[in-house]
Amino acid sequence: MAERAAYVIEHGGVSLDVKLGVFTVRGTLEPRLVQLFPKISCTCPAAGGCYHIAAARQAIGMKDGVQRKILNLTQLRRNKRKRPDKTAGRKRPRTADVDVVAAPDADPTIAEAAVVAADDDVEPMGEQAVTIRQDICHACDSAEPPPRKNRRQREIHWIKCDDCPRWFHIICVGVCNTTAAYTCDLCA
Repeated sequence: MAERAAYVIEHGGVSLDVKLGVFTVRGTLEPRLVQLFPKISCTCPAAGGCYHIAAARQAIGMKDGVQRKILNLTQLRRNKRKRPDKTAGRKRPRTADVDVVAAPDADPTIAEAAVVAADDDVEPMGEQAVTIRQDICHACDSAEPPPRKNRRQREIHWIKCDDCPRWFHIICVGVCNTTAAYTCDLCA
């Protein structure tokens, strides 16, 4: 671009129109109008800088305003990498990772009783009894039963354990008769 601008200046291709405040640069194809003040513009279709502007700047003794940016090769290499390669270490917890933090108002005796009950697979009795949800099936832990082969049957049949207050879908426990006595696996 600088060589082409110097060639245009050497052959007298730059002229100034003082009344309009524009330069006329006769390039290879046709003359172009270049305005340097207050804003730099050119009538050519070039999107970036063009040799017309460079010729007008050189003709009045202005240094070329194009400064080359110093490239940092290390930063270019980093920018080229894909995003997952930039992170180091594991950011997400694994599926088996569970952090249990007691609530600030938790009673330590209740927490100890719950841990002992979970280890022994026995429900605590008395004041420390755990409330058992009655709106879900305790076999599948859902209010809706699993999908059935017979989609016409819309009714959901439940059965209650005779020894505890737990409810189950008859499909989940494999019971056909809802009037028969039933004891769940937790109580058996």
